[in-house]
Amino acid sequence: MKHLISFRWPLVAVCLFVFLQLCCSYHFYYIEQNQLFLFTTDYFLSALKVPGGLTVYMAEWMTQFFMLPYAGPLVVSILLTCAGILCEALFKRLNAGKYGFVCSFFPLVSLLLAHFNFNYYTQGTVAYLFMLGALYLTLRIADATKRLIAATLVAVGLFFLSGSVAILYALCLFVITILNRTKRWYLFALPVTVTFVLALVSVRFACFGHYRFALLPDAYYHPQSLPVASIYISWWILPFLLFAVKLLSSKQQGRTMWLKQGVLAAVLVGFTYWGIQSYGDFKSAKLKELDFYARTQQWPKIIEACKGKVTNLLYMNYLNMALAREGMLGDQMFAFDQREPRSLMVNWNKTAEVSALLSDVYFAIGDIASAQEMAFEGNVAVHGYGSPRMLMRLVQTNLIYGAYPVAEKYISLLEHTFFYDKWAASHRKFLGNDALIEQDPLLGSMRRCLPDTSRLVALNGALADLETVAVANPQHKAAFQYLAGVCLLSKDLAKFKELIDKYHGTPVLPSLPVPYQEAVIAFAEKDTAYWRTRGVTQEVVRRFSDYKRQVVANRNYPNAGDLLAGSYGKTYWYFYMFK
Repeated sequence: MKHLISFRWPLVAVCLFVFLQLCCSYHFYYIEQNQLFLFTTDYFLSALKVPGGLTVYMAEWMTQFFMLPYAGPLVVSILLTCAGILCEALFKRLNAGKYGFVCSFFPLVSLLLAHFNFNYYTQGTVAYLFMLGALYLTLRIADATKRLIAATLVAVGLFFLSGSVAILYALCLFVITILNRTKRWYLFALPVTVTFVLALVSVRFACFGHYRFALLPDAYYHPQSLPVASIYISWWILPFLLFAVKLLSSKQQGRTMWLKQGVLAAVLVGFTYWGIQSYGDFKSAKLKELDFYARTQQWPKIIEACKGKVTNLLYMNYLNMALAREGMLGDQMFAFDQREPRSLMVNWNKTAEVSALLSDVYFAIGDIASAQEMAFEGNVAVHGYGSPRMLMRLVQTNLIYGAYPVAEKYISLLEHTFFYDKWAASHRKFLGNDALIEQDPLLGSMRRCLPDTSRLVALNGALADLETVAVANPQHKAAFQYLAGVCLLSKDLAKFKELIDKYHGTPVLPSLPVPYQEAVIAFAEKDTAYWRTRGVTQEVVRRFSDYKRQVVANRNYPNAGDLLAGSYGKTYWYFYMFK
């Protein structure tokens, strides 16, 4: 039994790691892209200039490793386990006895719930550990006067090193002092008063933009997003546990003790289940998985993951981008569950996530101006020094445009990172070297997509921009495939006919993929001579005859669409008629 007890926290760490790896592995890859850690003196000093800067620096140093497999779950499981260990030590200091171990899981689980949200910063957990450690060490000081002096100094130091968590430290110490009936307990309101004054002064001198960042755990959440309740739970639950530990610490043995432990364990299980169900955010797991595949250019995995019914437009954006990257969009578009034009490009909502997605989509198309604009928007939407992914895109787009000083600025930033420095150094050779860019398979191809004259983004409308790219570089098929796709998904067959008449037989569209042939029949059903001029094959004609026969035979059947889906669900005719 003693061996089991000695290994219980390592066992907890292993269980946490396995759970996070199985349920949230892509979540940590996603988080890593929303911060940038730089190995520079200026970066370190700038972090220390604001309250909580040290924990910001430490947390971002840890977060950079989330890009490695297993690193995110490993780091977070270690942090959470340390929180549990410190809580148990704290509760035992308060005479919690055998209840301390179970009680220590409540803050641990509360922090876990906060980590489920990708807008929550790892800094919040690091700061919480600082607070728990400071609280435990303060309680080890036996003399009340010395403890008061130390607590006041620690509260000030904790505020500057860890931020608003100093408020929680001071309040918890005040509660403990009251519960322990310490003489002149009211004097321990001094650390509380000092931290509140520091918080108010820091807002007054613009160290924080709002009082909630100086007083609440909002400081450890994306400042442009409305905080969710899960980030407050670890703050609410700790003072409550102090009261609970005091209540449970009575010298009762036997059945009463076991009953209390059983009830406490049942409450913990219920709390954990409720928290995971409420804040687990597992619905976004697939989106984060697709985003990871897109960032690492694993296009076949995106295509495989999106087979079957897909209703999420963001998923469809990743799918169609992957099809375009693999050269399959024209042929295979309607083999998947397409919905509407936004299946190709969702509307921009100014968030970092959608900005990054649209930057990837525009870059795949060859619309460099729009890709650069979305990369810039995505980069500024990320708190701190930016997103590595978007900085890499800005390097690419500025090299393509020949804006070498701007590209060098972004390269210099990435050269001070641990994981992106080699990529940045490999792109430095392109600076000022037009010939080398033209020879590069990616940058050269994208530069050939640029229009002859400079333009503003979407100056002539999205469709005109796509057409311009398609004409500028006919070898880059994605632009025309997206252009035709927009027409087909919006069922604008008049515009589609215009494109076919204009570009069929040219380098832009040498021949018609099968879905385009099906669309030709759809808008020119009675003009069989026109079919032949556009290269509609006999196989497509035969299949249309079968389809039309089935439609006529089942025209009075209320669920005709479901009946025809099995044989014709992957044709444009089915999409045009039933979706």
